[in-house]
Amino acid sequence: MQQLNRSDLSGLDDHDDISAAVDDMHVIDFLSYRLSMLCRVLDRDVDMRNVQEYKIGLTEVRLLSYLCANSPTTVRAIAGNMHLDKAQVSRAAAALKEMGLVSRKSDPDDKRSATFDVTEAGRTYYDQRLEIARRGQKELLSQLDADEYRVVSGVIDKMLAYAVDKTAKDKKC
Repeated sequence: MQQLNRSDLSGLDDHDDISAAVDDMHVIDFLSYRLSMLCRVLDRDVDMRNVQEYKIGLTEVRLLSYLCANSPTTVRAIAGNMHLDKAQVSRAAAALKEMGLVSRKSDPDDKRSATFDVTEAGRTYYDQRLEIARRGQKELLSQLDADEYRVVSGVIDKMLAYAVDKTAKDKKC
């Protein structure tokens, strides 16, 4: 793994100290870069197993999971809630439809749009994969104690809310 030149931020007490330390950071030390690396490494493991064993990609798995909790719904709603491009959602939904895991119908409120719903086969597939995913989540979380998990989870929620809000504001400009 690439060695980071991470600045030691452990002794910093306030926002101004952290902000000043950023001036000396290399890009690979940025929080967004490090989180991106973490996500890619974790996703790669899950994606490889899904593609090899089940011939389904990570985007499709996540879309199916979303639809199991939020069906029926439109591509626009999915894209907005999952923070994905509409074209990416459309491709994944088409692949799931081809596999028989979701169905597609015209949206009764907007005939130009379609709604997607999970089929019985999709629900069965999801339920089977859910236990495997939970085991993987338990393994990952075994790296943290309860306090670390609460802190990390809270920080992720805070940063995600910030990023979503900032993105929404930037789109209005």
